[in-house]
Amino acid sequence: VLITIVLGWQIYNAIEMKQKINELETLKNQFADQKDTLEQLSHKTKHGVLLTWGTDSARANHFPAAFRYYVSSLKYSMLLKEPLNIDVIQRDLVLISQKIKKGDNLKKEIFDYVINEDKEIRSLPNYIYIKSWYEPSFEKFISNVNIE
Repeated sequence: VLITIVLGWQIYNAIEMKQKINELETLKNQFADQKDTLEQLSHKTKHGVLLTWGTDSARANHFPAAFRYYVSSLKYSMLLKEPLNIDVIQRDLVLISQKIKKGDNLKKEIFDYVINEDKEIRSLPNYIYIKSWYEPSFEKFISNVNIE
């Protein structure tokens, strides 16, 4: 009788443990989904802010700064599951790269920042879709700015 009770108790504990493991797995999945949602929201917010800064800088004729903000905005847009404003960024980056004059000054730390953003953009799986217009604009930017 005692053996039957002990076996029954172990079976009950095993079932109980399996339920707890399932609950933990469900919580883990919920946390992962929430993390992904927050990450996407963060990317979307950064994209919007940087796009606005880029637009404001371009309107003020600060083209090297505008280029920097647009490149960062592009990166965050491309990190979204559904990229935003790619057509706007494409149009404006091409125009801005043409307005940067030979010798426009850019601080070295900002230049390095843009180079790092560029490396991240080029490493993204969806880079192939923007490569044809992005690379010429970026090369024009690189060839014209003067690093302080």
